[in-house]
Amino acid sequence: MIQVQNLNKSFDNGVIGLRNVSCTFLDKSFNLIMGHSGSGKTTLLQIASLMLKPTSGMIFIDDIDVLSLSLDKQTTFRRNNIGFIFQSYLLHPQLSAFDNILLALYANENISAEQAKERTSELLKKVGLSDRVSHKPKELSGGEQQRVAIARALANNPKFIFADEPTGNLDEENEIKILELLTELKREHSIIMVSHNAIAEKYADKIFDMSHGEVSERT
Repeated sequence: MIQVQNLNKSFDNGVIGLRNVSCTFLDKSFNLIMGHSGSGKTTLLQIASLMLKPTSGMIFIDDIDVLSLSLDKQTTFRRNNIGFIFQSYLLHPQLSAFDNILLALYANENISAEQAKERTSELLKKVGLSDRVSHKPKELSGGEQQRVAIARALANNPKFIFADEPTGNLDEENEIKILELLTELKREHSIIMVSHNAIAEKYADKIFDMSHGEVSERT
């Protein structure tokens, strides 16, 4: 479980990103953060996933005060517990689908090279891309690229999956496929996703609305 307490974020240019935000993301659930562009939802996602430092506030992940950890320990914690899915996929253009996923496992000292390859093959099968192993990003559709990105986020079997507008670049058909895949993944992972598209709402267990850096949970 992730508990966010009284988070505030002010940027150097004077923009206020978050205003005293508190919320809880439950285990093995689909948590959706809704809001227009500039509402603060991506800022909240980046801070909760330890990619960005808040100005003030606290975050407890499974009762660990993660913001009090050293930078090295935060990096290790993030690698072992957090996966991140980006709207723009961020796949290496010169690498195959297989190697894009494999790359995420290189920093894991607890897995051998052979185990990493086996894990990569399992993940490609899990996201329905066993027939796209050697394809590079330019040879894949947008939906297929996002599935590779999801597999990469799952590489180290993180408990928490953060997704920043993962369907923002997809047509409705592929958007639904990705939402259905994320719904399946909540059986083993906690999904925390931001979106501005109402289609995602019917897949969520909890919905949070953001506006002007403030958050409220729908009841």
